[in-house]
Amino acid sequence: MLARYAGDRRAVLTLDVQPSDTVIKVDGQRKGTAEKVTKVKLTPGRHLLRFERKGEAHEEEVRMKSGEARTFKW
Repeated sequence: MLARYAGDRRAVLTLDVQPSDTVIKVDGQRKGTAEKVTKVKLTPGRHLLRFERKGEAHEEEVRMKSGEARTFKW
């Protein structure tokens, strides 16, 4: 996992991902599809987001701060 500061206050990442059948993975762990996953609680630090749909994939790295709330659109 890329997160480096476990133990700090968690950050909340709101996901606005389309289409709804896109599979969402965070730090290599499957979280579900965009239809069901709208918010993810994360430790402060770097995290790898991966979006998969119909054999294609896209990755983005996000850096979250302690207590931060942010929206990610894809």
